[in-house]
Amino acid sequence: MPSSDNLQNGMKRVALLIGCGVTLASCGGGGGQVEVLPATTYRANGPGDAWDYSVQIDFGRFGAYSGTLTESFSDDTYNGSPSIKKTSVFNLALKTGPSTITSYAEFSPSGQLLAETVNAVVQVVSSNTLSVPSPLAIGNSASGTLTFNSGLTIAETYKITGAQNVSTPNGVYSCWIINQTAKRSDGVSDKSISWVAPETGNFVMLKDTTDNGDGTGYTYIAKLTSIITPKQKNRAFHQPIDMVANAVRTLEMNRNF
Repeated sequence: MPSSDNLQNGMKRVALLIGCGVTLASCGGGGGQVEVLPATTYRANGPGDAWDYSVQIDFGRFGAYSGTLTESFSDDTYNGSPSIKKTSVFNLALKTGPSTITSYAEFSPSGQLLAETVNAVVQVVSSNTLSVPSPLAIGNSASGTLTFNSGLTIAETYKITGAQNVSTPNGVYSCWIINQTAKRSDGVSDKSISWVAPETGNFVMLKDTTDNGDGTGYTYIAKLTSIITPKQKNRAFHQPIDMVANAVRTLEMNRNF
């Protein structure tokens, strides 16, 4: 296995699978061509929402492993103001034994990313110029840079390349195919593809490939297994790109295995 330092320094944000994004065509994951395009706006997420995923991760010559991912939202306070905390917990079964990776992100009630865990340290976001077009549609694209107070920057790109039905243990969903890339200022790069069903408030499948810049890296696939959505009249916020992009960042920026 790579050292924990190499793994912690690896991976950041978005973006995956190259050569698989084709409009209205089958593209892996047990899905197929869509008959009806997905919804064009995201469901509003809020405290109490949670998503469970199965995870398969491949470290190349270091082996392949399985595990789970749980993402959830809860009420919180950040810098003395109300906020919403996103908690992501990876549980992986490695050769060395079970490994748990927990990371956090803080959002304003309107969905603005305020801070997140980077290599086990919470870092403050000083600026974020990535703005995703709305409503959702094939061909929508964006680029921008996420900057932390520490000086770390992440240059990102985002594009909706198609639509596809995806079969998961939690059902079949009509999804947008979103390709993303991320290049960190510390040399780590990442490519991902996410299959997003707007009515779930999150991705239903994600494939991510990370190059740590030191000869190591990995690919992992996460697939939705269950959703918890409290019945609330007033959902807290809409969070389109951050749910997708931050999901990829979770493992990339907080690995400890």
